Amino acid sequence: MSNKSVHLIFIIISALLILSCGTLQISVVNNTPTQPSTATVSPTLPIPPTPAPTLTLTVLAPTMTATMAPTRTPGVPTSQPVKIISTHMLDASLGWGVGQVNSDLNDHLAFTGDGGKTWQERSPLDAFEGAPATGLTATAFFASASQAWAVYSSRPGETVPTELTVWHTSDGGQSWQAGGPLDLSDLPAEFAVPSDLGFLADNLHGWVMIHMGVGMSHDYIAVFTTDNSGKTWQRVIDANMTGYITGGDQSWDLMSCPKTGLAFSDPTTAWISGNCPGLIPNLFLYRSADAGKTWTQIDLVPPDGQPSDLFSNNNEGCGVPALAYTSPRTLYIAVNCSNYTANTAAAWLYASHDGGQTFISHPLPTPYGKFYFIDLNWGWLLGTVRDDPTLPANLYVTNDGGRTWTSLTPTNWQGVPDFVDANTGWVAATHADVAALVMSKNGGKTWSALSPMLVK
Repeated sequence: MSNKSVHLIFIIISALLILSCGTLQISVVNNTPTQPSTATVSPTLPIPPTPAPTLTLTVLAPTMTATMAPTRTPGVPTSQPVKIISTHMLDASLGWGVGQVNSDLNDHLAFTGDGGKTWQERSPLDAFEGAPATGLTATAFFASASQAWAVYSSRPGETVPTELTVWHTSDGGQSWQAGGPLDLSDLPAEFAVPSDLGFLADNLHGWVMIHMGVGMSHDYIAVFTTDNSGKTWQRVIDANMTGYITGGDQSWDLMSCPKTGLAFSDPTTAWISGNCPGLIPNLFLYRSADAGKTWTQIDLVPPDGQPSDLFSNNNEGCGVPALAYTSPRTLYIAVNCSNYTANTAAAWLYASHDGGQTFISHPLPTPYGKFYFIDLNWGWLLGTVRDDPTLPANLYVTNDGGRTWTSLTPTNWQGVPDFVDANTGWVAATHADVAALVMSKNGGKTWSALSPMLVK
């Protein structure tokens, strides 16, 4: 398969994640309860055969109700099942989610006040006007119960828009205001897929990345920033620009590699990461000190016990699959490497507590997975032994910033952990073609499945 095909699949899969008709209600039963134990971590983990699932999924027949047309007045019944595909909980009761209902192909924003059992429609319904038959996907950022932003986009294959709109609410989704347009009119584009929408704690400074094309080991992007809550947006990166790389190896630029993260830790300091193991001679990790106008490549030091050329030798494929956590002073970055000769994989968490000036690394208990940190100490990893969305996963927790990890429970599903404290968390879990919203009240040791309903 060509590099272009690999990267195109990467973008399209990200944009079309978890699409299906109907609602699947799933109960999760832990057949092998165990006491948590501290994981013994080896820097290099052999890739074993696929382990047998340790949790049982009971899949009930889909519950179909009225079709919801993608219009200003969606005609939602009083109550109907909703598939929650991502969550951002604020406490044990309140939180936001993105979901889908029945055969409606638009992503809906919803708010819960009872820990995820019932959800209220909070979408910017004006965004659905003129939606294509294939529906719209939502990329959202939820700052609080009142403040949220969202940008809707058509799926790859539809007509590429000349501009996108970032919607903003300051009253919990009761009303939405359209921000200034993200102008794409002068850019060559195969599609326009937003990602990494975010805002700082001041609710003024924000950013969003738009993926616009792939080819020749490149992921062509445009990056926009705002300093007034999204009323206006400035483009700071696009494929037509030159001269935004300073220092380091300039044979590759910001259009190289599939992008895995964009985040600002303050109004001027930004980070961008990419994952293309074996395709570039170093890690794809850049830092900006001028709000995204120019970028400098960051050279991480290989972990203790690893060769000094770990990130550049031809026998290792290393990449940055995620920016795990950012704050004004603290930055967590995940790095993984595959050894092509030994057929092994390893991963580390790089931590900086001085704004990215220096880093220390800690080995991770599994080479692949999804992170969620609630602060600079507490974090969860739902990890797998191979980069395969169909594999079972194991849940780990750290309370010391990734220095040590405790194994909590095996699952036969994957997803992104979403915790609000040391005990209470959710996962929008997927396994093959089924999905469930699961919740834990004991830090992730055991999980129960919810049956979320969307109500007027």
